[in-house]
Amino acid sequence: MGRARSFIKRNYGRLASLWRLGSSVKDHRRQAITSKKWPSKPENDPPITFSPDDAIGVHLPHNDPLLVEVGIAKCDVAKVLVDTDSSVDLIIRDTLDKMGVDLRDMNPSSRSLTGFNVASEMMIGTIKLRSTHAGTPWLHSIKAISLTYHQCVKFPRQSGQVQTLQGDQQAARDLLITTVKLRQSTPRINAIAKQIQSQKDEILVVTIDESDQSKVVRVYAFLSEEMQRAIIDFLKQNASTFAWTTSDMKGINPAITSHVLNVDPNIKPIRQKRRKLGPERSKAINEEVERLLAAGSITEVRCLEWLANPVVVKKKNGKWRVCVDFTDLNKACPKDSYLLPQIDRLVESTAGNELLTFMDAFSGYNQIMMYPDDREKTAFITDRGTYCNKVMPFGLKNACATYQ
Repeated sequence: MGRARSFIKRNYGRLASLWRLGSSVKDHRRQAITSKKWPSKPENDPPITFSPDDAIGVHLPHNDPLLVEVGIAKCDVAKVLVDTDSSVDLIIRDTLDKMGVDLRDMNPSSRSLTGFNVASEMMIGTIKLRSTHAGTPWLHSIKAISLTYHQCVKFPRQSGQVQTLQGDQQAARDLLITTVKLRQSTPRINAIAKQIQSQKDEILVVTIDESDQSKVVRVYAFLSEEMQRAIIDFLKQNASTFAWTTSDMKGINPAITSHVLNVDPNIKPIRQKRRKLGPERSKAINEEVERLLAAGSITEVRCLEWLANPVVVKKKNGKWRVCVDFTDLNKACPKDSYLLPQIDRLVESTAGNELLTFMDAFSGYNQIMMYPDDREKTAFITDRGTYCNKVMPFGLKNACATYQ
């Protein structure tokens, strides 16, 4: 007596699990190069042929997709779409629940699937099953050949015979009619209006310091009330952790880290000649010097070997951005080839987490101190005098590596 098998009538909905991902494109390219260098002899499988007899019982002419019944784990799943244009094998969450699959065996993933219509769906995770949505990975694994015209799939068996898997043409037509009715019943105007809706309604601005109403944070409005309260209470308890003004920045202890300029001793120091600036730019530089002096970020210096000019650029909002031209100093410093983290790995590392928090490092560079012996090398000249940086400024070649 054989084992009992469950019969699952498949429903289409949100994507839940994935056997193989879009990386199959890279795998295919790698395998193609390998097979070209070291061609392998194909296995001696029986020939697979199609004849007009295979179309007996098929309603012709037709333009129907191919839906078959497939055994997945210990269940027989109906309405499995055979899609030769899909580079992945996928199955929906609802089907997994009906099959009784333990989702704890699933590997969480934050990747998305993109179709030829550019529409994307976020996947929940990856899981390996004996069979699943019939994309090209599944078809290739069993060496199957599918023809939608004949509404069947043929593949070789270990016994040397060819097995035929018939499609359910009536189920395919019913699914198509249901899909068309669903699209017609969905008002397109509402969908468009939702996309262009302002994000202001999705964000809550919350004051975390009753004594200063300017100290606010932004919380997603559609979180549960319990979650919102827990987040807001946590932020209020740690309000002193955040820097609201430049004077709030205490900086990082130099014993932990500081920025060192590895200047080539064989290169002669360069003192740039002072460049003439208009009154508007000179005013912007003086205001920036006042701000940096008040914050303790710069200090006046007199005896120096390196000297650079400030550069003033107008931003899109009409304000001035003041930088320093460290071109000569950067030429004297070899590049620090510190490996920076890749953005895709940072995004993937958030998979499985319930919440994602965005924190803006307030003047993050200026919280790292310059090595005392290298401060004078960052000197720049202004109408008021010459100054050097006590904290790591923008524009230094290896500042990014130190910051990371």
